[in-house]
Amino acid sequence: MAQAQAAKASALQRLVRRFEAAFRELGHEASAQQFETWSVLIHECMSGRGRRFHTVEHVFDISSGAPPLETLAILFHDTVYVQVDGGLPRPVEEILNDAIDHHDGKYVMRPVDPASQRMKALVNTIFGFVPGQELSIYGGLNEFLSALLLTRSLEGSLPEATLAELAACIEATIPFRGGEDNDPSLGLAERLAKANSEFELGLSEERQVEAIRRATIVANRDVGNFASEDIRWFLDNTWKLLPETNMSLRGQRLYTISEYRMAMQKMEGFLGFLDPGCVFRQYQGEPSDSDYATMRTRAEANIALGARYLRAKLLAASLLEALAYASGGDAPISLFMGDLPLETPTIRLESYLPPRPGTQSKDIDEQVLDLLEKGRANDSGFDMKHSPLAAYIYLRVGQTECDRLAKVAKDSLGVEDPAERGLDYLRALPSETVRMVAEACTHLATTRKQKLNEIADHGVPA
Repeated sequence: MAQAQAAKASALQRLVRRFEAAFRELGHEASAQQFETWSVLIHECMSGRGRRFHTVEHVFDISSGAPPLETLAILFHDTVYVQVDGGLPRPVEEILNDAIDHHDGKYVMRPVDPASQRMKALVNTIFGFVPGQELSIYGGLNEFLSALLLTRSLEGSLPEATLAELAACIEATIPFRGGEDNDPSLGLAERLAKANSEFELGLSEERQVEAIRRATIVANRDVGNFASEDIRWFLDNTWKLLPETNMSLRGQRLYTISEYRMAMQKMEGFLGFLDPGCVFRQYQGEPSDSDYATMRTRAEANIALGARYLRAKLLAASLLEALAYASGGDAPISLFMGDLPLETPTIRLESYLPPRPGTQSKDIDEQVLDLLEKGRANDSGFDMKHSPLAAYIYLRVGQTECDRLAKVAKDSLGVEDPAERGLDYLRALPSETVRMVAEACTHLATTRKQKLNEIADHGVPA
């Protein structure tokens, strides 16, 4: 009995409890069957095989300690994620099939009849979407469908005004918008006011302001890991996103070196391009100026350090990919690196590298080196938390050269004639580093031993 009390409740039990507590605090009633139905719906939507970060655990994390309206919005905000789930989750197809047309990879808003599709018309207004509009997966498609799922699920159990406030919360979670001259909160406030008028919701001006403040809180909770004081935790969450955006990494040991390199390259490109000023939001004192400044400062630091770390990872993956093409073509990464030691120790490439290179660069970012040598907070299903090969190369070339060589890799690899471009890339790298890594690879990629030995003994052919 004591053991059962100490054990963690199931995800479904915790979802039900979140609904029960939220409705109780709001003073509204719903049946136990309704709580169960909503919980099962959310659980099924967020349990797709491709999901690693946007799971029910993410919902529990960011709704912890949240007031009831924030909690309800958070429960639904990631239910639809078409690029990861491969379309609409099966449990919601019938609920949302009148919302959009999907042809040739495009999602287009379908016509709406406000009389018979009131919730859809309401959500359209709050999001500012119109029939015939093509929706982008990065511009609100998932959030729109998640908000529509919420309003149609909870319709009849909560007032329409409350449903509008919840839809506004989900709209606010469309990430990385705006900037100094384009505040998405102001646009949302205008659209909520329009919905209030057109649908006669009865929201006072004060309540509308509070709704946008609440939406701002939900949006900032959703991206709260960007303000983490622990870079390892921030990178852990980043690594959970990689299999969601790179299907090949879901196979753990089956992905190739080029697929891994592309995953590093895409994430480095994202962090390198991301404006830290677009991560968090502020609206009428929420959050306070001091808290907002702290959040932005931490986000800027995490993004910058994360990008530098990813460039070191990209450099190591690019060197391996170039060696693979020079010795016979792309291959599973385990052929060159060894299997991941997730359950039992395995023979790994780093076993054949010197612990530290004899000649080290003086241009070292100690934070980057610490992350490479000690690792992120946890291993992932497709990657170890520490990066001994990347650390070895980074110590030899330093930060500035690492940045340059990562850029050369992005410009060179993955294009026509990969074997020749791979050789070109190897020629751009320090010759001693290439030879030592090639020699280490001969101990694992034994089928490539002859060509790898030629590089290890004589260098890259001219």
